[in-house]
Amino acid sequence: MQQTLFALCALSLALFLSLNQQQAQNQVEAKLDRAAVRQLAVTRATDVLDALEAYAFDAQTDVGIVSDAAMLTPAPFPMGRPFASATDLDDLHGMQTLRDSVATEQGWVPLSIDAAVMYVDKVGSDYVPAASPTFTKQVTLVVRGPLDVRTEISRVYGYTY
Repeated sequence: MQQTLFALCALSLALFLSLNQQQAQNQVEAKLDRAAVRQLAVTRATDVLDALEAYAFDAQTDVGIVSDAAMLTPAPFPMGRPFASATDLDDLHGMQTLRDSVATEQGWVPLSIDAAVMYVDKVGSDYVPAASPTFTKQVTLVVRGPLDVRTEISRVYGYTY
């Protein structure tokens, strides 16, 4: 009877240790998966920000040279335009979420991208929101993906005349 009870305790202990090991392994894999999705989100956001280099700084700069910042589109910018219809940077402000996906060896990873645009002033080495139009705009992209991944990346674009 004691041997049976001892064997049952040993079996329970082995099962407990095995489950703990499996749980630890699953947590490590989940962290790796989350890191991989985060890296995909950063890469995709960087690609979008790079593509924005081709956009006009402002609707006014698209038709001619602007030497007075007061001539630029006033903030707050209109919101809710589809991403594909944007022709200049402030058109992206509050854009309808861009649905995207990135191909991986395991399949497609769905991502959503939201954007915010604002005029900024340089104060020291930082950029701060500006109260009126300036020749610098900051575009902030928020990329969301599976596994509750949320990545935010900003870039400042400037206009020189």
